[in-house]
Amino acid sequence: MGKRSRNKGREAVATAPGEVGPRQPCPCGSGRRYKACHGATDGPPPAFVARPFEGFAGECDLIALRELVPAATAPLTLRDSDRSVRLCSLLPGAAPAMVRDSGEIWLGLQVQHNFGDPARDLGAVLTKALDADAGVVGLTEAPGEGPVSPTSSSTGRST
Repeated sequence: MGKRSRNKGREAVATAPGEVGPRQPCPCGSGRRYKACHGATDGPPPAFVARPFEGFAGECDLIALRELVPAATAPLTLRDSDRSVRLCSLLPGAAPAMVRDSGEIWLGLQVQHNFGDPARDLGAVLTKALDADAGVVGLTEAPGEGPVSPTSSSTGRST
């Protein structure tokens, strides 16, 4: 007895020239199939940023607060605001931000969400916290691309 081909009953999906079939590699270069990347119903996976704080003066300190230090804080000075902001390695419940009754903003670096670019996410949370009165502030979905600084335009990193 010979083996039956699994593909015998399947019809080939015809694609027009220039179109990508669901089982073909995604043209974005991710190495994934199109149906698991840009063809997925929820869209492409978030882009991974290897050095999210690249170009910042305190890059090493920010990475240490985010990845290594269990509990620490550091003051943060904003350019266009007189609000008091404090970077914290971890907030209760791994919250992205808390606005205190005094108006002081605490930003958490070790958070539960991961939308691909921690620097962009931190900026989006800070923007939401500046508009909030008091309480926990967080992100429920990816904040979008965000502005791209001139120094990071070659890497496509948003700040």
